Amino acid sequence: DAPPITTLRREDFVGKTWITRERPYVDRLATIWAVRRFIDPDASLVFVAHDARVDKRQDAVWFDMPEAEFTHLGGRITFEVVIASFGLAQEVPAGLIATLRAIDLEEMDLAPAEAAGIKRVLDGLHVTLRDDEQLVAAALPLFDALSATYKQ
Repeated sequence: DAPPITTLRREDFVGKTWITRERPYVDRLATIWAVRRFIDPDASLVFVAHDARVDKRQDAVWFDMPEAEFTHLGGRITFEVVIASFGLAQEVPAGLIATLRAIDLEEMDLAPAEAAGIKRVLDGLHVTLRDDEQLVAAALPLFDALSATYKQ
């Protein structure tokens, strides 16, 4: 059973720098999408080496890495933790969450049928876009489109 998650105020996280590991993939890209779409549209991003040390600062939010404020918790991926933390369940379709969770946890046998195609597109973006900012810029409209289809 997943541990309870404290609900946070979105306005307390506006103007912060969100820091994660370089070369974001499904969970980190989805988390960035949730932050940019529902918490702070102008959130700054910083990508660091995989072994970077988390330096707690008032203006920074670390995610999806050891010792981060937001990371996997009780079987939930970081994206799910952020959704729960900010009360976004009404805004983010359950089908999108389930699909991205299955891709991130490599549980494709539990995934909706479309997950394999979505994973393939994300893999392609990851291979063709070597710049992390470009990768984010390409992934956000993809998550917007997926969210829209899951809401139908």
